Order: sequence, then C-alpha cells, then structure tokens
Amino acid sequence: MIKAITLDLDDTLWEVWPTLIAAEKTLHQWLNNHCPDISALLADNGLMSIRQRVLSDEPDLMHRVSEMRLRVLEQALLKVGYSPSWAQQAAQSAFEVFLEARHQVTFYPLVIDVLDNLSRNYRLAALSNGNANVYRLGLGKYFSFGLNAEMVGIGKPHPAMFEQALEKLELRADQVIHVGDNPTDDVIGAQQLGMHTVWVNPEKLDWPTDNPSPNAEIECMEQLPASIEFIISELINTEPG
Repeated sequence: MIKAITLDLDDTLWEVWPTLIAAEKTLHQWLNNHCPDISALLADNGLMSIRQRVLSDEPDLMHRVSEMRLRVLEQALLKVGYSPSWAQQAAQSAFEVFLEARHQVTFYPLVIDVLDNLSRNYRLAALSNGNANVYRLGLGKYFSFGLNAEMVGIGKPHPAMFEQALEKLELRADQVIHVGDNPTDDVIGAQQLGMHTVWVNPEKLDWPTDNPSPNAEIECMEQLPASIEFIISELINTEPG
C-alpha cells in the first residue's frame, strides 16, 4: 500500500538557521583571510545588496541557490577590484568552504534511528529546496536518491520535484507519503499530486490554510513511524469491502 517515504531536509531533519549562520561566519572568515580587500564590503553587509541585484536580473536563480551564491561571491570580488579570473577562482573556493560548513548539521533527536528504521521497510527519497546533500551528510545509505530545486529547475510546491520523485520511484502518488515542515511547499505541494502527507509541526501551530489538512501531524521525528502506521491503518479502513 505505502511503498516509499519522501522527506524534506532543512527544518525537517535538522534546524537550518543555526547551520546557515555558522556557515556564513565560516565563509566570511575565509574571505577575510584570503581576499582581504572584500572585508569592508562584508562589514557593510554588501553581499545582501549584490544578492538582491543578481536576483533582480535573474529571478530563476532563486531556485538555484548554489549557482546564486557563486554568482554573488564572484560579483562581490569583482566589485572590490579583483580580476575576473581571480574572482571566479576565489568564488569557487569560498563556496566550497561555505558548502562544507553548511553540511555540519545537528540532527534532531533520533533522526538517524528513525531513518534506519524506515529504510528497512520503505524506499526513502530526499526532496529539498535547499542545497544539502544526503550523501555529503552521511545519510546516503538510508536514501535511494535525493532531489533538490537546483537539479529540477524549480522548487516545491511546484509539482515538478514530486513528479520526478514518483517517476524515479516508479510508484503512484497514492503509494508514497511525503514528510516536511512547510505547509505550502511540502504538504500542499505533495497533496496536489495525490500523495499522502505528514506535517512536521514542532510548535504545535494550527493548520494555516483552507487546503485539506495533512494525513498526520507530528511534533518530532520520533513520532514519524507511528504516524506512517496510522496513515496505513486509515487507508485499510477506508478500502471498499
């Protein structure tokens, strides 16, 4: 009946903002050490204004966060006077430093145990609008594959990522449960294809939209296996005959 579980990553398996803040700090330290002419720009929060301009010129980069960050870094280095060749090389090196730090996450309690448990009975796939990579996180043994907005060309709640996941899984939508923290990107996005959904809601918020509520709601990942069993039991109870 249920053959696979797809999972969001940021704010579903770990809290993302502390990770990103720490990664930004690591990035700035690297830039100050290796490209000191950029120090004043960093101190004035100049990367943000460059980011806004880059996105204004190329709105599609919103779905390609790695490419966007690379473009912003390169433009910042050019702005403070580095040559095009050096700016391109340094931007790539700086981005790799950021990406390494971005993967130094602190998983929510029991996430690894839950993934290990679920992977024994279901195929797992990661669907993220960010640029975290399950293999770089050391989670590859639990997942059949991972997709993100950069790979697909557009992020959730657009159906493209869910459609690609179903195609790779070779399953119907009603054979898959999607798990995520964002009511729109995760729950509504998956619902529009007919997938079952689990909303990760640690703050115990009320369901915020007029759209149908998720099939199940959890406060922490420890509750996920029970919520999946609940969904399966509900499906069995509603079967004809």
